[in-house]
Amino acid sequence: MQLTSVIIDDEKPCRDSLQLLLDALHPEITIKGSADRVSSGIDLVKEIQPDILFLDIELPDGTGFDLLEQLKNYHFATIFVTAHNHYARLAFDFAAMAYLNKPVGANNLSEAIHRARERVLIRTQVQQMEDFREVNQNFREKKLPTRLAVSNSNGIHYIPIDNITFLTVDKGCTEIYQSDGSRVIVSANLIEYERRFAEFPNFLKIHKSYTVNLHYISIYRPSGELLLTTGQILPVSQRHLDDLKHGMDGMSL
Repeated sequence: MQLTSVIIDDEKPCRDSLQLLLDALHPEITIKGSADRVSSGIDLVKEIQPDILFLDIELPDGTGFDLLEQLKNYHFATIFVTAHNHYARLAFDFAAMAYLNKPVGANNLSEAIHRARERVLIRTQVQQMEDFREVNQNFREKKLPTRLAVSNSNGIHYIPIDNITFLTVDKGCTEIYQSDGSRVIVSANLIEYERRFAEFPNFLKIHKSYTVNLHYISIYRPSGELLLTTGQILPVSQRHLDDLKHGMDGMSL
């Protein structure tokens, strides 16, 4: 199925390289136009009504979020293109939103397109705007995300970070446990979540297969086990014991 798209980015080399990649890797996507600012971008999107919008965050007369706020009843998939620091990437990762880092490479292009189109099917326009506002606030204020969005066959789940007790891996899938005893299973590898949670001081790897939220630790047992306030018991490997003690920051083990 042929898809139309537009690129809104104030850097011509970025627009050109993205078009070359799309021509080579995704001939089913046709670039119908480009713009370099919010004002002209709004007019272009209204005219073309694209299936996919490649959108820079920082533009000369505003932001990509400003552009989206001014568009009503749109149904296109949005892929952000950013040169921002890790706070921006962290915000997008935790929101399960599609983005590409500058300079744009081929590696993540297909994944970004798939993720963006999936969101259109699952999230309404109102919900997507709420997601955009949260991401915008997090990376501009350099705030850690307060919830984690994960996608599986049941849809996109939004899990409050404070409710996550621990993460573990089973048969290549990551299981995310919450304080009410429920869990969400996703196909992503646990290593990916370890990378994301590295910014959170209360999340710590305690075993090759476990990352725990320190706030839910009740007691450490000399046998190499952690008892959580939820009643669950997790193993602690010897190699991670010192990290655990340091992470507890003076709490009695």
